[in-house]
Amino acid sequence: MAEDKISLELKLDHFKVYKQHSWADQKPRKVSLRGQFERAARPAEIDNMLYFANPTRKNGSTLIDRNAHLAFYELRDADETRRIVVVRNQFGLQRFLLGRAYFLLAPSEKVERGSSFPERLDHFKAYYILRAEPLQRRVRLVDQLDREYAGVAERPVLFCVPVTKRHGERTFKVQNPRAHLTFYSVTPRPYKVKKKSRDQFGRHELVLGYCVYLGVPTIKLDWQRTK
Repeated sequence: MAEDKISLELKLDHFKVYKQHSWADQKPRKVSLRGQFERAARPAEIDNMLYFANPTRKNGSTLIDRNAHLAFYELRDADETRRIVVVRNQFGLQRFLLGRAYFLLAPSEKVERGSSFPERLDHFKAYYILRAEPLQRRVRLVDQLDREYAGVAERPVLFCVPVTKRHGERTFKVQNPRAHLTFYSVTPRPYKVKKKSRDQFGRHELVLGYCVYLGVPTIKLDWQRTK
């Protein structure tokens, strides 16, 4: 399998995720979400932005969209269903036991000269991975903040499905239903930079710190509910 075959097939980048330190308590915002695990839209609330993701070139892979960024918002969702998913990505065939959803990933623009909003990037609902085989793969990542990162992708942490999101009077439909993301913990590296971003929830002043996760484009092959 070519290194970037699935990324190119899905037209979805790898992402390098940074801890976001500048959030202040905000009033929860109500949204309605529907993904491939739900028969109907479900109400939920989002809170603070805790992480911010840059598109990244992994081991020399091709960058699909330099404007594609994702903001990780805390998600309050009453669904406690556990699910088993079977997936495939550049790390091979994997099987995850999923717990509850932790984040809503919202398309975001890192505001700077020449930037634009990633109109073709979906929203994602991120589920915590309760059980999976550990991973130890060396990766070299190049993104817009850190051009010399080399570390190890370790435990699968989050599995993300594209979702239709309704907020206020606006509905954002899924554009790429096959494209999923799996986030793996990576060797942490200290970093600090200030940036500005904007998304459908407003404009933000970011203070980005440690890199914590690597997002890998993923195909979901099968899933089922479990007790």
